[in-house]
Amino acid sequence: MKKLFCAMGFLSIFIIPTMANADVNTQKLNMLKKIYSAKEINSHNPYFYRMLSPSFKNAFDKDKLLGQGGIACIDYNLIVQGNDYDAKKIARTAKFQVIKNGNVKVTFKNLGGKHTLYYVFSCKQNTCLIDDVIEPSGSFKRDLNKCLSELQLQFINDER
Repeated sequence: MKKLFCAMGFLSIFIIPTMANADVNTQKLNMLKKIYSAKEINSHNPYFYRMLSPSFKNAFDKDKLLGQGGIACIDYNLIVQGNDYDAKKIARTAKFQVIKNGNVKVTFKNLGGKHTLYYVFSCKQNTCLIDDVIEPSGSFKRDLNKCLSELQLQFINDER
């Protein structure tokens, strides 16, 4: 009987985390599939905004505030990597893959070009939110925060 309990305990150490990871990974994939559906493709979309981590959402909010109705740092649609796009083609060609580090690789075709993005997630208690998007040039969140800091310094200097 002791051997049975030991075996069950040993298996639960490996099986339960794997099941939890599968649920989290399914959640990530479903979220991104919805974002890349023809109806949802836009980084100004309320669904995309709700799926952002608090710190990533804060950066988008600062950008909107500093832009005062215009453009501050974000001058393109992050999700499609430009301003012009064919939503149906993107939705039709989008492919999603959870990679070893838990990020999700998204590839799609848009207006003759092929794009690859990596979505970074922040997960707590089996709920995941988008915390960054790695573009070909690097971390969108890092670059956005750097731009926002520079704009804030410029506003402070302009007021002096």
